[in-house]
Amino acid sequence: MRCTSGRHEPSRPAQQAAAVDAGTLALTLKECTALISARAKAVEWASALRALEDSRRCRRPPDTVAYNAAMNACQRARHGGAALSLLRELRRRGLRPDSISYNTAASAMSKAGEWPGSLALFGALWTQGLQGGCVSFSAAVTACERGGHWEGALALLHEMQRRCQEANTVTYNAAISACERAGRGAAALRLLRALRRGRLEPALAGCGSAMAACGRAMVWASALDLLAKTQCWSLEPDTADFNAGASACGRGRRWRCALQLAALPRYGLAPSIVTFGAAISACEEVAQWRQAMGLLRSLARSRLEQNAITSSAAVSACGC
Repeated sequence: MRCTSGRHEPSRPAQQAAAVDAGTLALTLKECTALISARAKAVEWASALRALEDSRRCRRPPDTVAYNAAMNACQRARHGGAALSLLRELRRRGLRPDSISYNTAASAMSKAGEWPGSLALFGALWTQGLQGGCVSFSAAVTACERGGHWEGALALLHEMQRRCQEANTVTYNAAISACERAGRGAAALRLLRALRRGRLEPALAGCGSAMAACGRAMVWASALDLLAKTQCWSLEPDTADFNAGASACGRGRRWRCALQLAALPRYGLAPSIVTFGAAISACEEVAQWRQAMGLLRSLARSRLEQNAITSSAAVSACGC
């Protein structure tokens, strides 16, 4: 790149993009598609849509590949509605969407929190006679997780393994997270064991979700066992993991274990308001008011903002 008067000249792609936006340069369809893809990578979804509009002035109108590139820009920016509109426009123009079209639109809908639409697109893919691969199943499992449908997530994971046998750690994590939201500790642990049997490396996020699921299911021993295993698997538990363990112990009326786990500085971690909340709630369960009040004093010294939940739990521990 050459410099003039100490200022950097715009790169050729940037000059090209500016000229297209100004209407002073007409590109070939291939160049327009490349420009859309570049803007997708930069998460400039509005610019990508303008480039798609510009491509209609080419000698050849935009094809499925160009639309897929524009949908990918929407997916990266979490604009599910825009991606779905592009998919519909693609079909209105007589073009045939491929599996990439459906996968990209479904992923965009899922990331935007519109999980029913994501699952509908997953079903439409099969209805159109297209082969849904592991990307399709992963998007559908993630949609179920965001919608809180743990049974649907498990069913899709099993079907995915039956069809393509390439379930990855990300897909397992999404299914485990779905189990966490539903408080299905046993199901979350089964998934974690299946992940290990498949010779996949467990991720800290999946372990944390499984621990939280155990806490909600009040199986504190399983949560503690899993916390210990994360260190054997060369993972480094973070504050959220210790919080999940402390919360599980609290629900299981194991307040001493909860307090030990909540003492995060000894593990080189900084406690959060959730840490104090889990420990105080554990004391509340067994009316240990002295410990609860001591935790409140520690919370005040920590400069973390006290909330109504921690105060209420401490008052309850005092029997008030």
